Amino acid sequence: MTVGYDFQNLSFDDFERLCADLMQVRIGVPLESFKVGRDGGIDLRYAPSRDRTTIIQCKRYAPDAFARLYRDLESKELAKVRVLAPQRYVLCTSCKLSPPQKEKLLSLLVPHCLSSGDILGAGELNSIVAANPDIERRHFKLWLSSVAVLERVLNAGIFSYSEHEVEMLQREISRYVVHDGFDRALRTLDDTHHCIIVGIPGVGKTTAARLLLAHYLREGYDVVSVTRDVDEAWRMLSRSADAKQVIYYDDFLGQVTFSQKLEKNEDRRLLELMTHCKNSKNKRFILTTRDYILDQAMGAHEPLDRAKANLKRSTVTLDDYSPIVRARLLANHLQFSSLGLNVLQAVVDTRAYTTIIEHPNFLPRVVEQLCSESEIEGKTPQQFIDNALAVLNDPSRVWLRPFRQLTVDARNLAYTLASLDGICEYERLEAGWRSLNLQLGHRSDRSFVDVLREVEGSFTQSQKYPGFGRTSRLEGRMVRFVNPSVREFVMADLLNQDELLVAVFESAVSFTQLLFWREARYSLSSKSSTSAAAKFAGAISAKAPQLLSVVEPRLEMYLGRQTVFWNLDGRKLKRLYALFEALSSMSHPSQLRSVCTAIFGNNLREFAEMIPGQELTWLPEVLKVVLDHYRSDEPETAATACQILEVDKWDRYARNFLDVRYLWDAARWAIELAPDAGDWHDRTRDALIAKTKELCSDVPDDWSADDLVDASAELELLMDDLEAQLEQEVEKLRTLAGELQHAEEEHDEYQSSLSTRYGRDRVGDPRSDVDGVFRTLVEQLER
Repeated sequence: MTVGYDFQNLSFDDFERLCADLMQVRIGVPLESFKVGRDGGIDLRYAPSRDRTTIIQCKRYAPDAFARLYRDLESKELAKVRVLAPQRYVLCTSCKLSPPQKEKLLSLLVPHCLSSGDILGAGELNSIVAANPDIERRHFKLWLSSVAVLERVLNAGIFSYSEHEVEMLQREISRYVVHDGFDRALRTLDDTHHCIIVGIPGVGKTTAARLLLAHYLREGYDVVSVTRDVDEAWRMLSRSADAKQVIYYDDFLGQVTFSQKLEKNEDRRLLELMTHCKNSKNKRFILTTRDYILDQAMGAHEPLDRAKANLKRSTVTLDDYSPIVRARLLANHLQFSSLGLNVLQAVVDTRAYTTIIEHPNFLPRVVEQLCSESEIEGKTPQQFIDNALAVLNDPSRVWLRPFRQLTVDARNLAYTLASLDGICEYERLEAGWRSLNLQLGHRSDRSFVDVLREVEGSFTQSQKYPGFGRTSRLEGRMVRFVNPSVREFVMADLLNQDELLVAVFESAVSFTQLLFWREARYSLSSKSSTSAAAKFAGAISAKAPQLLSVVEPRLEMYLGRQTVFWNLDGRKLKRLYALFEALSSMSHPSQLRSVCTAIFGNNLREFAEMIPGQELTWLPEVLKVVLDHYRSDEPETAATACQILEVDKWDRYARNFLDVRYLWDAARWAIELAPDAGDWHDRTRDALIAKTKELCSDVPDDWSADDLVDASAELELLMDDLEAQLEQEVEKLRTLAGELQHAEEEHDEYQSSLSTRYGRDRVGDPRSDVDGVFRTLVEQLER
């Protein structure tokens, strides 16, 4: 990759590390490096003997800061060089140097600089980078901030930014520090091609995943970003063995808590996808989740629990943040913040940084907030230090004080967004915000754009995506919280206010808003989210029928890009199942009856009309609740359920073997109530067996060997359910799978391990001096 880097996104320490790698190649000898800190004029050294010493000094300045570079060399560095009296002195600088400028520097530094070739500016450094792609690859901050890579990153949806916010992304990249958790995850991906990155909130799971994705983008992979469920990944997966793809499933078990996030059988499909990637040289699968949520999911999903020995976790823990890594992380944030030199000097003089990096509540996310504009602006040195310790002692203060400083309009917007899954299309969010204001009797004279601007960047971030399904709009704008901890805080605050909570339910414009509380771990008063919502079960059940059919814009993958779909439907059964589960968990079974009556009236024909076009995963569970209602209130309707629902014609709704199973499971609930149950049983069963054979004879052309193996396993389960003889169909699928597996054999040699490409200490770096990190930072900023 040929790129003219300006090196400004590198910290002072990063720049010295890069120069160490470049000079070791340029000079061709092993170099010594030294603890960070006041270096006495030596950054790197080659000293085979006392009288044959080469010293390399690294100076990171702005590209056009030649005057400052020359002044500093003349007033500070030259005296040190004369005392050291090296045989050879090499200067590496990020400044752009013209030939006359190099000659001026040479005149200053002779006889220690032997020639102008010992003075390397940005142009020479870029030439060495271009000639050494391994070095370029290893220093990820270089290429990740290049325009070409950023465009791919933004198009892949790895970072939640629009094209207009590239500068913000570049600034964030400059703060990153690669730690052992990143290397460990990369080694796991090398070995097994899948990795579940787990850890506590705020520890840097998503950051590690994003860096891994950026790495694979640079290696020529396409990113498949999963936003909904694992079947979305299967649909986007290329059938070509040569297609290089990395699948990214962020927070695949939920952002805040686990509440049966996985669909029925999705656990098995997830394991199958991991196996597929393991057996494919050019596929990778990266997932992130919180550690306690993964443990909950294993307890709820037996297939995951059985396979846990083969689930390759890569836990990002606080142990990955050694004292020196913590120091570099904090120093990077301070360097690229607006913190004044006087404040930084006070932090160094009092060694307050040691209290921060050694604090038990140290987290990358907390450090990021401590160094944000809102926490820095207008503070004296002592106020900054006191505030940092107060936030570390009580991390909720990170969001509490700035949230309380928002206007009522802005807080209501945040409450609305929290109730909308923490991500919502712009127009839907505006509608929800206006509806909540109206319900609360709050009149706002401000435009929604103005209110969103108040929270944008500090609490929320927006990104535009291409749109699909609406002829008048070619794109959509999605608004989300800046990170999950913000939503967690806002939900906890909302669940602590009864008047506000019931207003959210009664003003809801989206079905999601009725059940958002299931993802909350607690309220600010520590009462459970279920108990907080249970008082308003009546409001939830009264509003649900109005919102059941509301179509909500949401992100899906389309032609390799995240796209806003405006007209996706097919969620009624899933919504009903979630609603019935929620009402049951709140111990309000009477509300189930009122919901059924409101939606289906006095017969089941409305339910039958709901089935076409639906995802059938939860059909059996939902139908059982509905039939129980009619069995007690309308026994005659329940007895004729098979006839009203026409269960013997349900084969027309089956799109695959899994649908057949769901339909058969649901039909049996209705057949159980039929007076002539045996007749209905046989007719329905025969129709579904015929549909199964039809599906088997019409295998899609683009199915892979893995698809066929999965289908044959599904068909075997279906044989047991239907008690049918389908051995010929199973054998047919297995034969086709065998033929395809042979055709799909890949002969490319597996690429060499990538994990060594990000080694951080290439010249025997002994720099583990935490104090030196901050002394160097002050010294460099003084320049």
